[in-house]
Amino acid sequence: GCGLITPHSRYATPALPFVMKTSSLLFVLAFFSSASPHPQCLNFLPPFVPHYPLSFCYQHSSLGCCTADDDYRISQYLTEQLYYITPSHLDTETCITHLRSLICSQCSSWSQHLYDRGDLQQLNLSDSSLLLRLPAMCPHFCRSLFTNCSQLFTQLLGHEYPVDTDDYCDNIQKSSDTSYCYPFTEDTSRQLQSVFQMSQTCVCLKPIVSNLRNPLAAVSPGDGSKRLFIIEQIGIIHIIKNQKLLPQPFLDMSNSVVDLFIRADERGLLGMAFHPNYKTNGRFYVYYSVWVYFTGRRRAAHVSRISELHVSRSNPDVADGSMERVVMEIEQPSFNHNGGQLAFGDDGFLYLFLGDGGKGGDPFGKIGNGQNRSTLLGSVLRIDIDNYNNTHSYSVPTCNPFVGIPGVRPEIYSYGLRNPWRCSFDRGNHATGRKAHTHTHTHTHTHAYIHTYIHTVHVHQ
Repeated sequence: GCGLITPHSRYATPALPFVMKTSSLLFVLAFFSSASPHPQCLNFLPPFVPHYPLSFCYQHSSLGCCTADDDYRISQYLTEQLYYITPSHLDTETCITHLRSLICSQCSSWSQHLYDRGDLQQLNLSDSSLLLRLPAMCPHFCRSLFTNCSQLFTQLLGHEYPVDTDDYCDNIQKSSDTSYCYPFTEDTSRQLQSVFQMSQTCVCLKPIVSNLRNPLAAVSPGDGSKRLFIIEQIGIIHIIKNQKLLPQPFLDMSNSVVDLFIRADERGLLGMAFHPNYKTNGRFYVYYSVWVYFTGRRRAAHVSRISELHVSRSNPDVADGSMERVVMEIEQPSFNHNGGQLAFGDDGFLYLFLGDGGKGGDPFGKIGNGQNRSTLLGSVLRIDIDNYNNTHSYSVPTCNPFVGIPGVRPEIYSYGLRNPWRCSFDRGNHATGRKAHTHTHTHTHTHAYIHTYIHTVHVHQ
């Protein structure tokens, strides 16, 4: 198994979840396309199915951000706005329909983005202003609206009516993210609603455990025990067994892990992987951050340590912390972009996913750590942890792509990564029997690629 991984974008920057005092672990039994917009309500919560159908903003009854009470308040507001508008002032019935749909965008699954408009900070609007209720509109629709419905909006907006509607539509009223605008989001709302209406693709959330402190990963040991190992960033690993949290932690490394000092600190106990033969050898591996001090000039803020540990011989739900073997330590120049994923491939080798060392724009050296193959940072490493000696705690697979190239670390399997956070292997389709197809080729500049083999997850910071 000597496949190669495709480097992902250097600018896809993951950030760890903010450190919370308490958290709940939820199983999400569905997924959406990564290309779909991110649904979010005005209160920053996810959209929901209202308990009672909406009679006014009925198009958002299947899924949206309004309750029946919200729906009533919106209808009352528009009724009050139209009270002094006589039929002679109305352009057409179509304009009223457009206005109603615009006002109801407050109930849209994308309302947080639609109302993130730049002009709301620029204009001195009263609380009752209709402009506050209008979402960001796609420029062509906005221009058409003010052109064809000018009489209605002149009456409704009064002195707040835009002096230059073209400038208002093209520049002022745009959302901070221009990919969100009415009526484009109406199509995506209908698509999202159709997903919720299909029982086989519903989103089902079931609370399993609460009061965890910033859980970062849930890992199965693959031993048939149906246990789930939960990693807390502060350095503790818990076990969920029979859908209950065991009272005794599997492993407590909190005294060894660095103290997290800011909410967005990306250090800590970040990853865990069980040996493919864990059921028989009891070996597992952890990736965590430890303080380090050097004599003379300080070279690193801390180091990322990868260690091998063993399960207790007397209790399968407790680790033997006294049998730690340090496999590797990597100097880290900053508290962020530390990566942290560990994973075993089907080839039996251990893959380590490292960030570029942190700060903004990878400022280290002339070309940054991500493009510097003489450093391990910003790379995926592949090592053999089953074959080592008294001198080295691991060996390098001879089929690694950069073995034998002067000035390049042979552990590197892929480079040019910003901060790979969560990663997985494509293991094929068990239902159809399709195998994951690994296609390898190397270019003259020794850039190596693989297709459908490893998926890395990046989160924009």
